[in-house]
Amino acid sequence: MTSSGSEDEDFQADPNRFMRGKKPVEDDGSNVSFWVGRVFVSIDAFREKLREYVIQEGFDIVRVKNERTRVTVKCAGEGCQWRIHASPTPDSCNFVVRTLKDEHSCIRSTTNKNASSSWIAKKFASRIKNNPEMKLSGMRNELLEEYGVEVHPMRLYRAKRKCMDAIEGNHGECYGKFPAYADVVRYHNPGSLLKLQCERLHMTSNPSFKNFFVCLEAMKTGFINGCRPFLGLDGCHLKGPYGGVLLGAVALDGNQKLFPVAWAVVDGESKESWRFFLYHLHMGVIDAISEYFPEANQRHCCRHLYNNFKARFPGILLRDHFWDAARACNRQKFNESMDAMKTINIAAYNWLIEIPVTQWSRYAFDARWVGELRSKPVLTMIDTIRCRLMSRTHKRYQTGNRWTNEITPAIMGKLDSMKQKSRTCHTMFARGDEYEVMDGNRRHVARRGTGSAGPSQEPMTQASVNQGSGIGSSNAGGSVLGRGMVMEGSGSACDGGIGRGRGRGRGRAADDVIGRGRGKEGAGGAGRARGKARGRASGMEWPWL
Repeated sequence: MTSSGSEDEDFQADPNRFMRGKKPVEDDGSNVSFWVGRVFVSIDAFREKLREYVIQEGFDIVRVKNERTRVTVKCAGEGCQWRIHASPTPDSCNFVVRTLKDEHSCIRSTTNKNASSSWIAKKFASRIKNNPEMKLSGMRNELLEEYGVEVHPMRLYRAKRKCMDAIEGNHGECYGKFPAYADVVRYHNPGSLLKLQCERLHMTSNPSFKNFFVCLEAMKTGFINGCRPFLGLDGCHLKGPYGGVLLGAVALDGNQKLFPVAWAVVDGESKESWRFFLYHLHMGVIDAISEYFPEANQRHCCRHLYNNFKARFPGILLRDHFWDAARACNRQKFNESMDAMKTINIAAYNWLIEIPVTQWSRYAFDARWVGELRSKPVLTMIDTIRCRLMSRTHKRYQTGNRWTNEITPAIMGKLDSMKQKSRTCHTMFARGDEYEVMDGNRRHVARRGTGSAGPSQEPMTQASVNQGSGIGSSNAGGSVLGRGMVMEGSGSACDGGIGRGRGRGRGRAADDVIGRGRGKEGAGGAGRARGKARGRASGMEWPWL
């Protein structure tokens, strides 16, 4: 239907002639249509439908009047007569189309300014939520196929950014939500430690984010009661617009699986940030770790390491051999790359070989866990880590309930292997709960844990505990296990803990500490540590399986 209307479209002789018995209607299917007298619930609804219509029909528009009380729009094509005018109803409750010239004389186009980034974000919200990795080229093809419009890549980028902000949160706004997030976590998981550190450049300026530390009570309890006293530290750079570094501390559970204990988002990787993390758990990581954990293993960022390497030893061949060595997945490939570098520049080889390979070559350490989370807003990343840990812990709990033995499968497999390797060992009773195990020219002292089991079911043995893995040495432990003793749980496996028996003077090692000093045969056959242990076990019972 077409109505020409007068020059003054704001005035109609009978403004209610189109309103009698009319109500707002919805379009059938995906097509949008207009007619004189069509009613909309508001001016915003009219503008939204008008945008859909011009994109659907493939023409652009010029807004002659665009006010809350009237909207007049015409086709942007030169000489085209298409025109529409709408205004509020007399009661100002709805918006109605007053006049419409529904004829075009222009050529349709695939470019349209009305296909804004906000409109595109609305159309693709559910698709990007289901597929956050959707590429801009895929969005462009779908827009052209479904709506017949071509859009500049920058507009597509802004549209996807708006979708991601709606799904994951805005990168900048997340920093202001840390206090509220910490309160919610403490309420639902009492005992959790969350620390936010901010700084002010001036007394009159707003505080800016510096560090945020998270240690959930559930993870802390799990580490104390179910993991060995060993922590691995690592960090990775975040990919968001504000940068930052994610630091983490992980342990190994009883089944040799990674067990995250604490993590933190810091403004940069420096001695100060690591000290903040280690205190609540630059020059760089090495200084901070040496201060708190002098015997811990460390790693280097290969990108930064290569920049230092390139400054001293430039060249394409040296660059290729460096990255081949850093990305090597086994020792053989690493040695081949290093040997090739040595033939080109021995000074470069010597400089690089002085850095422990465990700190920079791929074959010496495992892959990371956070992966794609590094590009998300920091609060979304932290909460996603929490959700993943909840899911992982629950799955491991369900798996553990199906075990028929209190010893975990991974450790049981190692103990079975130990028993096979110890078949050539000879065991002699020493005294009390101690045995001497002879393996060729090597001798070990093995101690049984305390318990009240009968002769046929004696408790788990504790033999030459390896402080790196927490498992007894294969020969000594397996030999004592082979004497018919039954393995019970890991809870009483290590009664006192593991000490480091060092010090001058002769003295007997404490009963509840396994000394690291060299043992000497006594009258009863039990080894004595050379010197007193530096301290008795703390009383905290660490399972050693």
